[in-house]
Amino acid sequence: MRRFFTVTNIIYLVALCFISNSFSVVIRHPLLLIPETAIFLFINIFAGAVGLKSSKLRLKVCRHGVTLLCIFVVSAVISVLFHIALAFYTVAYGYMTLIWSAAVSILTHAVVFWNGIICVYCTSVQLGIKTRIIGVICGMIPIANLVVLSRIISVTTEEVTFEAAKEKINLNRQQDKVCATKYPLL
Repeated sequence: MRRFFTVTNIIYLVALCFISNSFSVVIRHPLLLIPETAIFLFINIFAGAVGLKSSKLRLKVCRHGVTLLCIFVVSAVISVLFHIALAFYTVAYGYMTLIWSAAVSILTHAVVFWNGIICVYCTSVQLGIKTRIIGVICGMIPIANLVVLSRIISVTTEEVTFEAAKEKINLNRQQDKVCATKYPLL
């Protein structure tokens, strides 16, 4: 998971944390919704696209999914802590701001999660049917879903890292002509 926290992914994480927790700001300044929506769409389309030198579309989509899932996990923890603090702040004058803010946060995180999990489920080879079924079954069990999600992230991270390194080695071997026949038949 830590391999995917590059500078661009940290920027994506900060942007997602702001977008998912900025309900109060958007209510006061509604025009902020336009750039927030554009940034949110950009994150959901291009996260993980930079940094992987692979010609395989499957690996690029799998890395995109892994990056979204990593960003989702960290952003969800930050959002939960933010909403706990917001609950103590808004308890004096009303709870509707807290409810709407939590709803917006849940919705944005759900979009990022489902985008990432669909990308990973559709493109990962090493994930296996068993882990996919366990992921679907444990999706609604509070602690088990976090354990299964961490397993899914670790397996797919290793898959992307290994296959990208293997592809790089094969390209280097191709340039060196390691497999070329020394004495071809005439």
